[in-house]
Amino acid sequence: MNYFKPTLILILSIITLFVNAQKVVYNSRVAGWENNNNQGSDIIYSVFLIGDTKYPSPDNEVLNLLQNKLNSQSENSALVVLGDIVYNYGLPDSLEQDYQIYADTLSHILKSIENFKGQIVFVPGNHDWEQGKSNGLERLNNLEKYIENYLGRGNVFLPDDGCPGPVEINLSDDITLVVFDTQWWFHKFDKPGFENDCGFEDENGMITEIEDILRRNKDKKTIFAAHHPLYSVGVHGGNFPFSSLLFPFLEKNKNLFIPAPGFIYTSHRKFFGDIQDFAHPEYKLLKDNLLNILKDYPDMIYAAGHEHNLQYVEKNRLHHIISGGGGEATYIAQKKNKTDFAAQATGFSILNFYENGDVWIEFLSPDETDEGKILFRKKLYNKPVYSETQKEVEFDQIDFSDSIVYVEISKIYEAGKFRRHMMGDNYREVWNTKVNFPVFDIGTEKGGLSIIKRGGGMQTRSIRMENQDGKQYVLRSVNKYVESVLPRNLRNTIALDIIQDGISASFPYAAITVPIMADAIGVLHTNPKFVWVPDDPRFGIYREDLANGVFLFEERASGNWKDLESFGNSKEIINTDEVMKNIYNKHDHNVDQPSVLKSRLFDLFINDWDRHDDQWRWASYKGKGKTNYRPIPRDRDQVYFVNQGVLPKIASRTWMTPKFQDFDEDIRNVVGLSDNARFFDRSFLNETDLDDWIEMADFINNQITESIIHAAIKKLPEEVYSISGEEIENKLISRKGKLPVYAKDLYLSLAKAVDIVGTNDREFFQAKRLENGNVDLSVTALSDKKGKEKEQLFHREFVFGETKEIRLYGLNDKDKFVVEGEGDKGIKIRIIGGSGNDSITDNSKVSGLSKKTIIYDRKDKKNSIQKGSETKLYLSNKKSVNNYNRKQFKRNITAPLY
Repeated sequence: MNYFKPTLILILSIITLFVNAQKVVYNSRVAGWENNNNQGSDIIYSVFLIGDTKYPSPDNEVLNLLQNKLNSQSENSALVVLGDIVYNYGLPDSLEQDYQIYADTLSHILKSIENFKGQIVFVPGNHDWEQGKSNGLERLNNLEKYIENYLGRGNVFLPDDGCPGPVEINLSDDITLVVFDTQWWFHKFDKPGFENDCGFEDENGMITEIEDILRRNKDKKTIFAAHHPLYSVGVHGGNFPFSSLLFPFLEKNKNLFIPAPGFIYTSHRKFFGDIQDFAHPEYKLLKDNLLNILKDYPDMIYAAGHEHNLQYVEKNRLHHIISGGGGEATYIAQKKNKTDFAAQATGFSILNFYENGDVWIEFLSPDETDEGKILFRKKLYNKPVYSETQKEVEFDQIDFSDSIVYVEISKIYEAGKFRRHMMGDNYREVWNTKVNFPVFDIGTEKGGLSIIKRGGGMQTRSIRMENQDGKQYVLRSVNKYVESVLPRNLRNTIALDIIQDGISASFPYAAITVPIMADAIGVLHTNPKFVWVPDDPRFGIYREDLANGVFLFEERASGNWKDLESFGNSKEIINTDEVMKNIYNKHDHNVDQPSVLKSRLFDLFINDWDRHDDQWRWASYKGKGKTNYRPIPRDRDQVYFVNQGVLPKIASRTWMTPKFQDFDEDIRNVVGLSDNARFFDRSFLNETDLDDWIEMADFINNQITESIIHAAIKKLPEEVYSISGEEIENKLISRKGKLPVYAKDLYLSLAKAVDIVGTNDREFFQAKRLENGNVDLSVTALSDKKGKEKEQLFHREFVFGETKEIRLYGLNDKDKFVVEGEGDKGIKIRIIGGSGNDSITDNSKVSGLSKKTIIYDRKDKKNSIQKGSETKLYLSNKKSVNNYNRKQFKRNITAPLY
């Protein structure tokens, strides 16, 4: 027994040395690599690749070697940091206790690269997203801001604002870098997407955007940079050392020598996988999607991190690099048939581009010298240096400016009696009616247009274009392609046919009827027209997708449109996400809620159910220290949508998809029709009361006369008007008279629970309980330093019986909350203080046993809370106690039990 303890220590020490020892694997096909080098040609560009800079310190050998190499480079070079920049959970808020520890760690990395003359790009990884936890987006944005402020070199953290990309970067005329945030794909909590102007509407649109970039750059040398690899002989690829069978926790911490049945852990990782492992279904889906695109572009370089080691493998002319040895070295399997090179070593890699067109990879690891040890190098391929003066096709002789095509939009919606019974008559005849369309001439329209990129439509094919004045326009197909909205396992089934047939319920010409009615009530709008897009070579890589179809052409509501009245003559038009950030950040940003209300009631009138955040842009107006925002509705594809047939009517029930309400003389379910706008309405209509809604409904009813309705619908082609025109007019005339009733129904639904959100500046929330149970609520701006009251930001009297609860969110800074007044009945008030040190006082009294003032805040902050008889406290050390999520609302439904 006397020998047991030292023997155990010896065994553990041997295992530790074995696990952490540097191992290098070479495939036989790269034998003799040491003797290979590029002779007789000069390097014209170098790209340094490093990832997973785990727990860096001033004496970090890898960073010191990297700094030495970078300092000798010219401007013809780049550094790409491949994610997991700071461990373990991204960069916390500056008010958090552990912020400085993370910031100091990050500073060590940035200090080693700050004097580099070349271009720098940071790509995020899973740890930068807080390892996929709920505050991931916030910590990622903190990281982006810190890095860019520290380096002072502009936009080096890509993609921006938590969007996934892809981002196209021209490192030189010959080299393109494509950056993609793969962790976005896996993140389960709040993240930006199609509603935040990320440039796509779903994962399929994002993948398509990647393909567009690769097609544009097919003659260049392209590097695809992401955090997650596609091939690996490391642990994420399902490979584990023998020691993991005895001590499975070593992979998490090299000092955790805790014996356990490791085969359970390793088998799970190998065959089922954590979401960060190759075996996980979502990882497989991402890998399959990317490989399906990359296979069509020979000699693509895919650079990743994630594994804490160095690897290279060529598969089907895809050059796959893992350069994740920035902080530590972890296990690689001795599988020579699965890789060309792999090293359980710290270090980084360098891509060298030569004058003769050669591209080489080189892996370096620290040693006792300043130059480091070359672990592997290889010529990847040769491609002649791309020249911008390459031949262009002559298009001068193409002219479609006076051409007309007589054609129907689509024939696919023809149907027999049974299909019409089950799916509805809908607008099948309209889709199949031939109409004259002007042929779109990209060379002459709006003075000549150049293509910027593919649009982000989920079911449509679209492109963005720009004229010489910098004004942007959109071409969007009228035909819908619904395959992308279906899961892959349903795309070759009858489900595809049913969903596609459902498009016949949309009225394809609706958009051109909107402007006249919108002008009558002062609602902003685009000015659409329908065109025929020919088989035109000037559309380049988009030619095949767009040729020979009917498209809607209109202005893109973005940027400066000061000369366009229908966009409010605004000098800056922005998206909803930008508006949200601005109004939550400062006192001096304000949304024109009466204009929002007018637009939303107009939506009900024309039966436009698809009004989510991304269906809006905002005309901004700056003046006298204030910025005001006025809404611009866009994408009127669903106006006059009908719901006919057995299956669609079942689908429109409240417990299924109530947004699909029938365009008829009455609205059966106003709240259901507004379902897509449920978050939008709660954010931008919270200061309006019932009188405002009824007054606005009456205004619309009076302003949109029968003659205006007739003029609007007569904008339809004569062939279409003869089919549906009079019916649409009659329905609109009936609906406008009932608009006050619809307005009240939607208002009462929204009024039940109301969020009042402050800003990151200081505010004073004052809630006065009245004898009749109502609450008079005001929000006043406070000065930053002394807390002096400034202008009133919000005021509304909430009516007992309409409103069940009010939620007050302070957000950041030192806010003041006061609840006072007495009554026999009262509305529940929730106070969510925010991250600052708040002052909260509750002097109110309401008859009854239940508490009507509920306070949520941080236990570890210096908040001043004066409780009253109505107060219930929820204090926590967790930051989440103060979180605001504008999309937390979930509608109660009554559904059948199955």
